[in-house]
Amino acid sequence: MTGTGTGTGGVSFMVMHEDESVDVRFGNGARLQLSPCGCEFVLVRPAGDPTGHPLQPAERVRQRSRFTVSTNKELMVTALTFRNKYASRPYLPEEIIPAEHKKPFFSIDSDVLWPELSSCDAEFRPGGETIVRSEEGRAVLTLSPSGEEFSVEFTCGLSRSQTRHQSTQGSPGSQQQPEVVHQSNSVIQHHSCALSPPPERRSQLPRALPLTCASPHWHRWKVTDSLDKKAHTDQDLPAELVKVMWCHGVTYRILSGAVTVVEISPGDGSVIRSNGVLDTYFIHHKPELLSGQVKEVTYHLNNLPPDVPGQLYSVCSIVSRASRILTCYNEAKQSLKLPATPSCLQEGFHFSKPAMIEENLSNRVSAEQHVNVRETAESRSDLVAAELEKIKRFNFLLENNHLLRTEKRRAEPEGSHAEEAAHEAVSEDCIAEALRRTSKAIQDIDALISATTPT
Repeated sequence: MTGTGTGTGGVSFMVMHEDESVDVRFGNGARLQLSPCGCEFVLVRPAGDPTGHPLQPAERVRQRSRFTVSTNKELMVTALTFRNKYASRPYLPEEIIPAEHKKPFFSIDSDVLWPELSSCDAEFRPGGETIVRSEEGRAVLTLSPSGEEFSVEFTCGLSRSQTRHQSTQGSPGSQQQPEVVHQSNSVIQHHSCALSPPPERRSQLPRALPLTCASPHWHRWKVTDSLDKKAHTDQDLPAELVKVMWCHGVTYRILSGAVTVVEISPGDGSVIRSNGVLDTYFIHHKPELLSGQVKEVTYHLNNLPPDVPGQLYSVCSIVSRASRILTCYNEAKQSLKLPATPSCLQEGFHFSKPAMIEENLSNRVSAEQHVNVRETAESRSDLVAAELEKIKRFNFLLENNHLLRTEKRRAEPEGSHAEEAAHEAVSEDCIAEALRRTSKAIQDIDALISATTPT
C-alpha cells in the first residue's frame, strides 16, 4: 500500500452514472469506482515509483466499503459522500460513520409534513438562502439564492442487514419484544427545481439501502490502460449515461427527459442551464443579494463572455465543458453499444435455474426454473396476454401462408414457378422450425402462469 488519502493530490473529478455507480479520479492518477449500491469499491493506484518501468502494473484493490482498511478509507468516504448527495437512496454503513455523527433512535417515520405557505415561518440567511423546516423538525429544506436548486437535510437510519431486519419483524413474538435502539445519521441530498415534483405538503424521505447487496454479481468495473495519460485528466468525459459530474468545484447535472438538459452549479448560488432543444443557448440565473432579484443572462455557445481577472470561475470554460457533457450523453443515449447489464439496484424479475442432474446420462432432464416475479397480478396478466397475442398473429400468418403463395403465383410470370418449387422443401423446414419455437414459447408461458399463480 502506498500513502493515505492525503497523498492523492486532491480530487480531479467525480462522476455518477445513471445506474448510480460512481467513478472518482484523483490528482495522483488513482481511480476509485463505487458500485451502484455503495457496498463495494475498486481502487486502482498508479505505480508507486515514477522512475520505474512503464509496464509496471498498477496496484488494484477490491474491498467492501464497510470493511475498508485505513489507507483507503478517506478515498472511499469521499466517493460515498458524493454518491449519497445525489443517489435515490443513501448507503450508510455504521463502520465508517464517526461516533459523534450517530444519533440513537427507536423508530423514524419517513413521512414529513411541510408547513403551509400562509403559515410558513421561513428563515432568510444573509447569503440569500431560504430555510424551511418541516413541522416535525426531522427535515430542513434549503433553497439556493437563485431559486433553481435546493437541498434537504434529514435524519436517516443507518443501513442494516436486510435478512436480520426482516426476520425480527416477521417473527411471531416480535410484538412482545422490547424496542431496539438503532443509530441514525444526518444526510444532505441535492436536487434541481427543474426535476422536482409538484409541491405537496407531505413527502416521503428516502430510506438507507441494506447493509449488503442482494446482487453483487451485477457489479461491473471499468478497466483503463495505465499507459493512457489522458485517462487521468478532466477532459476524459465518460461515454456512458451520466447523472452528475463534479469537476474543479463545479457540479454538472444531466436532467433527462423528453429533451435532455444540462445544469451547471458553479458554487456561488447561481445556476446555468441549457435552453431545451436550443442546446447552444444557456441561461444563467444570477441572484442579486442587494435587490433580492434573480437576473437571467443568456449565453450562446459560439459567443461566450471572455474571462475577467479576479472572477470566481470562467463562464466560457464551464459552459463549454457542459456542452461537451451534454453531447456525450446524447451520443451515448442514441448509441446501440450501450451495455445491457442490469444494475444491482434494479427490481423486477429474478430468475434462478438450479441444475437437476440425473444419474442416468441417457435421460436428459431440463433444469427446473424457479421464477420469482415482483409484479402485480394485473401486469403479469397483461404480459401473458401480449405474448399470446403475438403467437396468435404468428400462427395466423403460418396458416394462411398458402394464400400468400397463391397471390404471389398470380403476380409472378410462369417461369418463376420452377424456382419456387426448388425452394419449397427449405420453406417447409423453416415453417416446421417456427412451429417448434411457437410450441416452446407456449410451454414457457404455461410454466410462467403456473409458477406465478398462488397456491
